[in-house]
Amino acid sequence: MSDRFATLQKKVLSGWAKFVLRRAIWVVVSVVTVTMFLFHYARENLGFNTDLDEMISPELPFRKVYAEYREAFPQYMGVLMVFVEADTTEFAKEASRILTKQINGDREYFIEAYIPEGGEFIEKNGLMFLSLDELEDLTNDLARAQPALSILYRDQSLRGLFDMLEVALGLLDEDPEIDLNLILKNLNQALKANLEGRKFRLSWQEMMSNKESKIGDLRKIILVRPHFDYSRLLPAKDALARIRRFSRELEEEKRWGIRVRITGGPALGHDEMESLASGSTEAGVLSLFLVCIALLVGLRSFPMVCATLLSLIIGIIWTAGFAALVIGHLNLISIAFAVLYIGLGVDYAIHLCLCYREKLLEGKDKEEALKGAIVDIGPSLNMCTISTAIGFYSFIPTAYAGVSELGLISGTGMFISLIISLSVLPAILSILPSYDRKSYRPSLPREQRGPSIISRYSPSIRWVSLGFLIVSASLIFHARFEFDPIRLRDPSTESASSLLEYIETSDRHPSSIIILGSDEEETRRISKAVKKLETVGKVISIDDLVPGDQEEKLLLTEDLELIIGASFFDTEPELPPSLSEQIEQMESFLNELGEYPEVARMDQLVRMESLLNQLLRLIEKEDEKSTGVRIADLEKGMLETLPLALDALNTSLNSEPFDRKELPEEIRDRWISENERFRIQVFSNLNISENEALIRFVNEVRTVASNATSGPIFTYEAGRTIVYSFKQAFLSALLLITVLLIAIFRNWAEPLLVLIPLLVAGLFTGAATVLMGASFNFANIIALPLLLGLGVDNGIHMVHRMRSISGTNTDFLHTSTARGVLFSGLTTMFSFGTLMFLSHRGTASLGQLLCLGVFLTMTTTLIILPSYYLLRSRRSN
Repeated sequence: MSDRFATLQKKVLSGWAKFVLRRAIWVVVSVVTVTMFLFHYARENLGFNTDLDEMISPELPFRKVYAEYREAFPQYMGVLMVFVEADTTEFAKEASRILTKQINGDREYFIEAYIPEGGEFIEKNGLMFLSLDELEDLTNDLARAQPALSILYRDQSLRGLFDMLEVALGLLDEDPEIDLNLILKNLNQALKANLEGRKFRLSWQEMMSNKESKIGDLRKIILVRPHFDYSRLLPAKDALARIRRFSRELEEEKRWGIRVRITGGPALGHDEMESLASGSTEAGVLSLFLVCIALLVGLRSFPMVCATLLSLIIGIIWTAGFAALVIGHLNLISIAFAVLYIGLGVDYAIHLCLCYREKLLEGKDKEEALKGAIVDIGPSLNMCTISTAIGFYSFIPTAYAGVSELGLISGTGMFISLIISLSVLPAILSILPSYDRKSYRPSLPREQRGPSIISRYSPSIRWVSLGFLIVSASLIFHARFEFDPIRLRDPSTESASSLLEYIETSDRHPSSIIILGSDEEETRRISKAVKKLETVGKVISIDDLVPGDQEEKLLLTEDLELIIGASFFDTEPELPPSLSEQIEQMESFLNELGEYPEVARMDQLVRMESLLNQLLRLIEKEDEKSTGVRIADLEKGMLETLPLALDALNTSLNSEPFDRKELPEEIRDRWISENERFRIQVFSNLNISENEALIRFVNEVRTVASNATSGPIFTYEAGRTIVYSFKQAFLSALLLITVLLIAIFRNWAEPLLVLIPLLVAGLFTGAATVLMGASFNFANIIALPLLLGLGVDNGIHMVHRMRSISGTNTDFLHTSTARGVLFSGLTTMFSFGTLMFLSHRGTASLGQLLCLGVFLTMTTTLIILPSYYLLRSRRSN
């Protein structure tokens, strides 16, 4: 830095200090007035844009492909997934039908709702979607069971059920291929539950198909398109509240074991904001308490603490006003500008206050001490502001729009912080009571101090730090970025927990790649090619909704209708039995079972005999009313789903052959757009929650279809864009800051020393994340701009101060600058360290990375940087 420029800067700062301090009251009044106006302006004009799609530049190739898909199929944008779970498949189906009808009837909050694997058309033609072998097995099983089932259809009571079982035992003698194991197993579970006083419902759909229900069979999915209000922080709040209201009405019946849960992008975003808000209040109060303690210990002056906090509040409001004026909204990334402002703004305030205190301890009066502090600390604050602003502004040209806006807001916030630190803060300090010199016990006089610990051990510090640098440099290449955003969510929220459970229990990950075919031929060609890929589990297109072998299947359904249609659905039901008739039929079946050959008995028959004997013995001891309740509960447990299963079977017997043109419009429109684009949906057979599986799946599908888009593609490309944006911004910032420092210091050595805290702490932080098994993600990567700013600021403060005391006996660790670096770091750690304890994993990881990075930056500044500065000083001498 040239002597002429340094002299000029001191003159300007001296004149500025005189102006501010002589008009302190007017400065404070003017600033408070402007602050009140900006607060009102920001409150009225600063909105929130929570649309995650807008966080990435729309000019990127993958965003353009996604925009084409979005335009062709807008019905898949902003979709809620509603999971309807019940005790049985029948109950889940019926509840999902009811809920879908309620949602579709509320057009104020919803565009549409539908069941992807349901609906009138699918239910009517359900048998056509079975494979030929599956349909043939079903036909054979129902044909064998027809005599027994016809009895149960006529008499849907316990009397009819045990009458049917008697007939079934006779059929078993005639046809050993009849499999009663699953039926008997379910009936035994119902008997055992009744004896134990538990509720149990068995599924007749499961028993008719002779296949045990999986978890997925008990869960039906409804896709819901709500209306959004993106001007609100919670744009889906009203729609979610309506669904939960409808759900409570279903759940409160407590008849079917209904549980409704909501997930999907809008629900995840909603729960995320609520999770952050709920946990942030307690964390904020604790942070404020810890920050005040740190400031009191560091500044040892209550007036200074008050002035610092007041200047921070003013600065945040001014920065918010700038954001409202220039951008008009905050996104989920740029909302972190307050975090960055506090972390760097308090750094400026602490350094000025400590320098002011140092001047007071030298015996100067208040005005002279404040003026001296502004003149002494002003040059380093100017350099810090310009260099840190460059660092933030380097994010503006990146493709990551979320952090680009953050860079503009925070970069300008640094200039606001400089203005406030050199005007408002000194003005407030001049009005408040003076610093109490008695509260500080000075260190030993300079001439009585021995060499500092850094001076004594500087060679060892340099060698040890060099060793750590080599190890860190080798580890940094193993740092990873976590692509899957679901892992950052609070797992205790409904949307995150239900989605994670679905991923664990489902045959495939719900996130799918979408490919758009330009015509039928291309769609078939792409589908065929994609199905051959190793990472692909399932491919769905419009052709898959038109099943093959329809003529053969029609013959089987006609056979099925001939076998059971008339006997089932054209007979009159019998009158309900009396309680005694129910019990008599159970006893009759038990007697029949006793005469059944022991050698032919299967395990479930033996178990049923034992359970029925227990039940009948229990009934003998009960009064008639208790017996009536018990028998009614048992009948409900065994037969409540029977009417639903029979209705579904009756409906499916009306199956007819159909082609694509005969698909209902609402189904066809989900696969063919108005401009004749054909939608192909591709699911992976891998767990694409893992980075390696996701990358493999995406890259493999792209070898067949370069225009692949949606879920996994968006997640992968967004992660790559973010990583590239940060690399681009950091390299640009490093280059520009280096050029600036060289221009100011007019040598190479001191700029390199300034950058030591940034470069060394950056390497140490990256290596530490690798050793801890942590990873960078969409949330904690926001910490990097703050660490960039702190690293550069600390380096400038320390080099500027060590340069000024060079040639004296002053121990730099006893200077206000070293104290400022220490307490600035501690204040920042206390400010955001409480984030580590939030349930939101992303925010917790942000707190962890901030604390780790700030601690390493502070340590590097106070220990490693001085050791290298001493080496340079000795060589210069």
